[in-house]
Amino acid sequence: MKKHVKYSVLRYSPSAVAGERINLGMVVYDELLNISKFRYTKQFKRVNNFDDEIDISAVKHILQDIKDEIEGTHPDAPMDIENIIRYYDNDFAFDSPKMIEYDDFDGKDLSKMINSAKVWAFNAMNIPDADKLILMYRYSDKDEKSDPMFDSIMNIFMASGVKLYDMNEGLQRINTLS
Repeated sequence: MKKHVKYSVLRYSPSAVAGERINLGMVVYDELLNISKFRYTKQFKRVNNFDDEIDISAVKHILQDIKDEIEGTHPDAPMDIENIIRYYDNDFAFDSPKMIEYDDFDGKDLSKMINSAKVWAFNAMNIPDADKLILMYRYSDKDEKSDPMFDSIMNIFMASGVKLYDMNEGLQRINTLS
């Protein structure tokens, strides 16, 4: 079953005229699972190098407040990502939300996904800008490392030269590309 994740990158721009921006974090929302997360940079030296006049302590507080708002507000209610990010329209602004489609390995017989993995790997090898391609998986089986079918799927992607990311790694990778 295809699932969707919405995300938006938080950027800091000290000058609207110059147009320079640095990524500070990312909000991610899985509509089906009703999970919202906000991840932010830990590389504050990089932020300070970008704008040597910025108050890093204040930035850390702002980022933590955003995290608390996104992850702590109405945990059982669906999150309206557009409504939350629209209030950040100054030096700290979110970009327009984007959607990622993904397949969920959880609860699936992985032996039946081998052919799909081959097709995905082949298609991924043959697209322009493959270095910007992010293929992610979510597989919460506690024994994934010892599952031979999981290993087979991972080997298919490795043999094709396509990187397959678990959900957390994939979200971090998206943040570096944006």
